[in-house]
Amino acid sequence: MTLQIGSALRRLRETPGFTAIALASLALGMGLNILIFSFTSPVLIKGLPYPESDRLLEVTMAPPDRPEAAVSLNPALYFLLRDRTSAAFEAIGVFDAGRTANVAGDAGSLAERVAGHRISATGLAALGASPLLGRLPLAADEQADAPPSMVLSYALWQKRFAGRADVINQTVNVDGQPTLILGVMPEGFGLLDNSSDAWFTSGFEPAPGQERQRSLRGVGRLKPGASISDAQAAVNVAMDEYAQMFPGRD
Repeated sequence: MTLQIGSALRRLRETPGFTAIALASLALGMGLNILIFSFTSPVLIKGLPYPESDRLLEVTMAPPDRPEAAVSLNPALYFLLRDRTSAAFEAIGVFDAGRTANVAGDAGSLAERVAGHRISATGLAALGASPLLGRLPLAADEQADAPPSMVLSYALWQKRFAGRADVINQTVNVDGQPTLILGVMPEGFGLLDNSSDAWFTSGFEPAPGQERQRSLRGVGRLKPGASISDAQAAVNVAMDEYAQMFPGRD
C-alpha cells in the first residue's frame, strides 16, 4: 500500500457562497487520501465556516493508483488515526453519512423527524467548533456504556425547544430512547454540507469486525505549523500498524 496526500477543492455547500470544486490530488504515496479543504474566489466564496479552515483536511481511503476513487473510512482505521497522529494533528474525527431520527420536545409533544449525523467526540472539535450553549461531546460520551447524547443545531433549538437555555442537560426521546442534550451550536453552523439538525454521539467504541465497515467520513485539523509532510509521516505510522493488524485489508 502507498499513502496519498494531496490538496483539493471540494464542494461543501449547495447554497450560494459555500461551493468548492475538487482538484486533482498530488500523489505522494499509500492507501489514504488527505484532501485539504480550500475555497475559490474570495469574491464568491467567503471561506469555510470554521476557524482557521486552512488547517482542515478531509481523510478518505483510496487505491494507490486511483486517488479519485476515494471511499469512506472504517472505524478500525479511525481509531488508529485518532490515537497515532498527534504529532501532526490537533484532532481527527469522523461522522457518518447521515440519518433521520424522531426527536420529541417537551413532555406530551409530538415527535418531529429531523436530519442528523452520528459524529465522534473528536469530530466537532476537529472542525474548531464552539457551542453557543452547553458543551461539545467528550470521549466519555461515545463509550458503549454512556447514555445516548446529542448536540442541537440553532434552528432545531429554536423550532423545537423555543430557544430555552434550560434545554442543556435535558433528556428527550430520540427514536424512543432517552437522549441527553449536551449543547447547542451557533446560528449558521453546519456540518460540511449543512444538512444536519442534530449530531448524535454513540457507538464509536472499538469492536470486532469494524475493519470491514465503510461508513465514515474523516476530518482532521493540523497543529499550528504542521505541514503536509508532517501529516504524511503521522499517517504512515497509523497505516503501518493497520496493515499489521489487518493483513490483506485495503
